[in-house]
Amino acid sequence: MALSLASAALGIGLIAFINQRLIETVDTTVMVLPEFLGLLLLLMVVTLGSQLALTHSGTPFRLPPAQRIYQAHSGYAR
Repeated sequence: MALSLASAALGIGLIAFINQRLIETVDTTVMVLPEFLGLLLLLMVVTLGSQLALTHSGTPFRLPPAQRIYQAHSGYAR
């Protein structure tokens, strides 16, 4: 949950950075590119962590119903 909120906040922050530094003020210094790429990389890493955590936490909820369906159709019972 916290990673999802952090990912959302970073996404909003990246949009605000683009709006403020690249569109409104047209900052042409060389330091804008590393800042932008750093924020983008951080957003990608946090989003990846969030998606992996969501996938990992959902696996126990997905496997038992899938196993029951498989057992019902194959006639295999434990």
